[in-house]
Amino acid sequence: MPSMVHEHSKNISPTRILMIVIGLIAVLAIGAIVYIGQLDVINISETTYHLKSQDKITLISLCVLLSLVFTIIIIFLKRKINEQEAKTFSTWILCVVLVELVVTLCLTPLWLDMMYHIPWTISFCIRVVKECAVLPIEIFIGYSLIPLLRRIWIRLER
Repeated sequence: MPSMVHEHSKNISPTRILMIVIGLIAVLAIGAIVYIGQLDVINISETTYHLKSQDKITLISLCVLLSLVFTIIIIFLKRKINEQEAKTFSTWILCVVLVELVVTLCLTPLWLDMMYHIPWTISFCIRVVKECAVLPIEIFIGYSLIPLLRRIWIRLER
């Protein structure tokens, strides 16, 4: 089974993976814009906050700016590395983005709503903005650890 996965991964180009990641980032940014744009009131416990147009514009601008910076950093870093490292880098980015989208943006707000009755919309709104800032950090730190993990894995195999 591992050989099938390895053979299949040879067929996917790093450029295609990068395009998928950029597409996911764009979907995240567009989703954040639409969500923040239609949000007028935020209820936290018994406190109600009314979002003004200025608040919405600030949040939307922050999401767009962070998404653009994230995309530019990914493209810049990908150009600086060789083909094999580009494949590893692109695959790592895809894994991190997918995990963050599924777990952090979908499942965690759902769990918080079910367990503690924290409104899903509040948790989701905060997490969308957070993800735009945290994703580049997670990708950089994780990718920096990959060579160390490879060395450990090689030593364990001996």
